[in-house]
Amino acid sequence: LPPLFRLFDRVIAPFAPGAEFTFLVLVALLCAFVTRELGVYYLVGAFVVGLTAVRLRQEIPDLSSKKLLTGVELFASFFIPFYFFKSGLHLKAEHFSAEALTLALGLLVAVVPLRIIRVAAHRRWSLGEPWAVCARIGTAVVPTLVFTIVIAEILRDRFALPPTLFGALIVFTLVNTLVPGIALHLPPPDFEHPSAHLLDEPVAPPPTLDQGVVQAPSIRPDHP
Repeated sequence: LPPLFRLFDRVIAPFAPGAEFTFLVLVALLCAFVTRELGVYYLVGAFVVGLTAVRLRQEIPDLSSKKLLTGVELFASFFIPFYFFKSGLHLKAEHFSAEALTLALGLLVAVVPLRIIRVAAHRRWSLGEPWAVCARIGTAVVPTLVFTIVIAEILRDRFALPPTLFGALIVFTLVNTLVPGIALHLPPPDFEHPSAHLLDEPVAPPPTLDQGVVQAPSIRPDHP
């Protein structure tokens, strides 16, 4: 992929400005198809394309600019709901049995604290940050929604994962995704309210003649 990216930057980009987004999408789709044919999950191909673009940020800045990343984010936010909808269609009642819920609870109790402690201890040892900051960062990176669903589907389709374990993984990833919002008490996004800001700001008085503003003279119908 790096030689392909460099070829695009030297041969195509100078004659097709603004084609970086289309190039990334097409390469991601192609790599997703290739990895799918190789027996690997198709999201791996798209992930490798994004990783390559980040690695070449210094060499090819146009492939990771803020404008391009915003477009990719909008593109992903449009198609991600379809992925979750497709994944949800394969869920059955047997995946949420009492045994599956018990296993999911065990995973939450055992895995989530371990992951938080591991990240916090690493940052404490390498960066010397306070434990409170390390714990908040460790809690923020707990969610594994897409990765766990991908792994669970691979285990189910290729290794005949029992329905009980599959359901336990699904419940586990759904709950641990909610952990940061509940534990950190994150506020909702601060959306912009232009009208509200205008109402809150003091209204300046109209200019007067003392301020050097000359009003236009009124024109009567009989005035030439």
